[in-house]
Amino acid sequence: MYQRLIERGNQPADTSYTASLLTAGAHKILKKVAEESAEVLMASVSSDKTHLTAEIADLYYHVMVLMINKGITPADVRAELEKRSALSGLAEKAALRKPYSMAVPKKGRIAERTEILLKKAGLNYTRRHRQDVAYCLNAPLMLVFLPAHDIPLYVGEGEIHYGITGQDLVAENDVCVEEVETLAYGICKLCVQAPKGKYADAEALAGKRVVTSFPRLAEQYFKTRELPIRIRTVNGSVEAACSLGLADAVVDLVESGETMEAAGLEALDTIMRTETVFIANPRVAEDEFTQILKMRFNGIKTAEQNVIIEYNIPSARLPDAVRITPGSKSPTVMDTGEAGWKAVKSLIPRADINHVIERISLLESFTLYNHTIRNRIVVPPSDGNAQRDGRVSHTIFEYYLKLAKQEAGTLILDNAYVAQQGKSSPLQLGISEEEHINGLKNLVKILTDEGVYVGIRFSHAGAKTNEKICGEQPVGPSEINFGKDYDNSREFDEDDAEEITMYFTHAIERAEEIGFHFVEVNAAQQMLFDQCINTRYNQRTDKYGGPMENRLRLLITVLDAMRTRVKGKIPISLFFSIHDKVQDKADPDFSAQDFDQFIRLLEPHVDFFHPITIHVMNKFFGEEVTLLEWIRNSTSKPLIAEGNIKSTSVLKEAIGLEKAEMYCLDKGLLSRPNWLQFIQKKITG
Repeated sequence: MYQRLIERGNQPADTSYTASLLTAGAHKILKKVAEESAEVLMASVSSDKTHLTAEIADLYYHVMVLMINKGITPADVRAELEKRSALSGLAEKAALRKPYSMAVPKKGRIAERTEILLKKAGLNYTRRHRQDVAYCLNAPLMLVFLPAHDIPLYVGEGEIHYGITGQDLVAENDVCVEEVETLAYGICKLCVQAPKGKYADAEALAGKRVVTSFPRLAEQYFKTRELPIRIRTVNGSVEAACSLGLADAVVDLVESGETMEAAGLEALDTIMRTETVFIANPRVAEDEFTQILKMRFNGIKTAEQNVIIEYNIPSARLPDAVRITPGSKSPTVMDTGEAGWKAVKSLIPRADINHVIERISLLESFTLYNHTIRNRIVVPPSDGNAQRDGRVSHTIFEYYLKLAKQEAGTLILDNAYVAQQGKSSPLQLGISEEEHINGLKNLVKILTDEGVYVGIRFSHAGAKTNEKICGEQPVGPSEINFGKDYDNSREFDEDDAEEITMYFTHAIERAEEIGFHFVEVNAAQQMLFDQCINTRYNQRTDKYGGPMENRLRLLITVLDAMRTRVKGKIPISLFFSIHDKVQDKADPDFSAQDFDQFIRLLEPHVDFFHPITIHVMNKFFGEEVTLLEWIRNSTSKPLIAEGNIKSTSVLKEAIGLEKAEMYCLDKGLLSRPNWLQFIQKKITG
């Protein structure tokens, strides 16, 4: 019935009552549930069983519609009922009439967490000052506050029924108790520790002095290894025994390792892993109240260790999604109301949340500037395969069409010159002339029909070209020569700056006519704007040289003119690099302050940033942060990550940073047959 109602909900609202309720929303549905509940009450007064049955059916129907509206499935309700069926209400009440006692730590590393646990479990009590006994107000339970190391003994051999303590203390006391439920806090290791670098392993401690507050476990450990050891027992500050001359080694608990490090010690071996545990005397281990406490503690642990994740996924990728987020039994999968899409809700371990997000992120679509992009993979420009006059070639057409059919999310077409003056290579793609439009328009239409988000990178070579290619003496921020394959450039003047600005504005007009979803301006690869930014090439002292705002002046003028020309309808990305401007971490000539100013000055003029580095995980400016992390601290604009992403392991690292919206892959990874399926398999496991 539930599935049938979902199907009806997808029908037009004027032909389906279910669809009309779901369209109206929760307020309307809740009103109907209230009305039907009243009808059931009134029908139950009469003796007409048929009438009452009909009213219950109406109520049941409207409750199911409410469940669909709220994303609750019959499986969710069944699971809740199964939890309640573990104990009958009468059994629980009967158990509550029997008095029990529980020993809990009065102080120490697990006392505070235990107090929180008891309150979350609904055990309400008030502990008076300096009193070590408290009574629960809503359960037949007396709490006794004892030193944690004594609790196992009181539970195992005394009159205390239950206890909360460490597994290490249970093992040290060697008493007969039942470990009812582990509690997932106070997790640490009992280790053999010695001064750093003094002993190779625990075997080297033969004949040495060992200090510990766990004499039984320590003796048992060394005895099984047939190592003669002199053991002394202390009850506190065990880690200081070596430095104070009392011991050659210690056996003590290690949680974070900070105390061990501070004492100049290192772990030679681990005796046991331990965590806080709920224990019971064997005579009450099977009692109903014991099971009530176990169920409550387990529920709290499950809630703290897990989190619900919800996301939408293309229907074709649902098997991958189910494999990544299987849930405790199975995920909840529902229709989204949009053809070809499913909504998934699943319970996952809280500790795995980042790992799961990085695995699922490449599969899910996302929205960027009113466009839904089917995944986060970006394909970089191919470069150098156009016809000699700059028109689209058959090679370019086939290259991008193949990648589109392989389900690339975003394609950035080749570095396209915006003017003959800015052409950098003989076979470079162009967008400078009307004759370039038709080929690009046909290509973009086909790629768009394939579901791709399509952009084009605008480029001006500046000084990095020659007269044979560009038809005139190259222009740059200063007189530059890039080597034997290039001509000496002349320094651009105000007329040149106006002309360059015009070239870019005409190019974005053509991009709008062609149908590109976005454009990208090349301020990297030693092209014109990169030359302006880099003080190695820009030696000017006028308004285009010197301080960062001057070196960015031409670029910002161009960006603003482009945005104005198309009235902001086409998002503009900025492609830039800094690794070629930073000599090393210790002595950068392009400082961290310069870079912060670079982002701050450009942010109002672009819609997203596309930084490229030698390696996407490289650290910069002497800080232990990547370029992506550095940029994200300065801007909330979307980022495209790029830099030697030629393996799935590097891709996973970049995704794990959670700083970028898209990831531009190395062409080597894209050359693999069925590359997207390969990436999905590697990342989704």
